[in-house]
Amino acid sequence: MIKTIQAQTVVSASSNVVPLAGGAAGTAILAATARKWATLVSDGTNWVIMQAA
Repeated sequence: MIKTIQAQTVVSASSNVVPLAGGAAGTAILAATARKWATLVSDGTNWVIMQAA
């Protein structure tokens, strides 16, 4: 689980994060907005965002 306290972007160092809506893996995890959170689960290759707010 990842949570922001300040308005800062959270990204992966690798292009291995699948967005909540699905699609191609990228680097974005959380936008630069305070108090956002995401739950990521590994599928063995990528991190899949399962929940986010």
